[in-house]
Amino acid sequence: MAPPEITFCGDDFTGASDTLATLARGGLKARLYLDPPGPERRAEIEALDAVGVATALRTMPAAEIAIEARRIAERLVALRPRFVHYKICSTFDSSPDIGSIGAAVAAFRQQLDTPMVAIIGGQPSLRRHCVFGTLFAASGDETFRIDRHPVMSRHPVTPMAEADLRRHLASQGLGPIALIDRTLMAQGMGHVRDRLTALRASGVALALFDILDAVDVALVGDVLRREAGPGPLLIVGASSVAEALLAAADNRAREAAFAVPATNGPVFVMAGSRSPITQAQIDAAASFEKVALSPALLGARASGGAFRAASDRCAVLLREGAHVLAFVEDDMEHGHSRLEIAAATAEFAALVAAAARPGCLAIAGGDTASLAIRRLGVESISYLADLDPGVSLCCAHAPDPALDGIRLVLKGGQMGREDLFDRLIQL
Repeated sequence: MAPPEITFCGDDFTGASDTLATLARGGLKARLYLDPPGPERRAEIEALDAVGVATALRTMPAAEIAIEARRIAERLVALRPRFVHYKICSTFDSSPDIGSIGAAVAAFRQQLDTPMVAIIGGQPSLRRHCVFGTLFAASGDETFRIDRHPVMSRHPVTPMAEADLRRHLASQGLGPIALIDRTLMAQGMGHVRDRLTALRASGVALALFDILDAVDVALVGDVLRREAGPGPLLIVGASSVAEALLAAADNRAREAAFAVPATNGPVFVMAGSRSPITQAQIDAAASFEKVALSPALLGARASGGAFRAASDRCAVLLREGAHVLAFVEDDMEHGHSRLEIAAATAEFAALVAAAARPGCLAIAGGDTASLAIRRLGVESISYLADLDPGVSLCCAHAPDPALDGIRLVLKGGQMGREDLFDRLIQL
């Protein structure tokens, strides 16, 4: 059997699950793993068109990213794919110190004999757009330059202070980066390919592609498929990369249909994100028993006590049939780092899910989702259905029969409509 055509590495779990969903909807047989699959899974892998790995690279220091990304790249290259996609957030939020895209790309390039590195600068399906190398993102009914975005310009760990993606990535060690802008793309495929050939001849191997709309997505997908050589092509970007490759594939015009079984048991939502969108979803959730978790309680988990009592309370409510929504209170004076709180929130979610096995486990927040799913011992996930743009219903695959088959919803803080949590109950 042929090797998978596409492999992808997500820098967090929620983003990786979105790419999984995009590929599966496009008719590909896809699976997302928590660790790069080894030779023991050869038969399973050979039956797939796309293989993904979910990581926590977005939360790591640059030095750790370099080590982990190199390990993952080695395993993905061994699968002999045509495309290797380093999946990042559509807002490109990262820094030289934390979640460095530059450190990850450098590690991947060491393992790949790639003809070029293509950086895809927008995702119109999520209202992210890149024009003349400048990134824009929607918030509510308005669209903002990313360095003026009301949320991403104030991100607690990786605030976006630079909208020019070439400058942003150069600060992380990537460069020189050439721009393939919309004026060139409007001239057609031949002009774009001539430009890429000239760039490679001059020693420039990184190219940033503008993406404003679906037409751009399809054109870039055509370019990527034509530019792929005997070795894997490295592509950096959000799920628009998967959209582009699908749009340019002759035999992927149809969308796959999925049968979704009824939910068996109550819903448990763990909201680790404190974004305004997630907060609005918490406020709108009318069908849940809500359990507020203070940062002080989460930060003191090592001493047990209140932390364990709160998780036991959630598990009891779930076993009694109630739907439960646990959320982190916003307290800027708690004295614990964001990553400490994310780790504690993930441990809380894993404790509750293991004790009560809800019919559906939903986690809001990329850091929390990545850490919690690993603590639960989930090995891989597959796609079931769409809930909202950027939010998918998935199925967990785990060696523990109590967790194998559990439904998962893993969403980033900025994703989903206001009534998302209540709609989970209606599935």
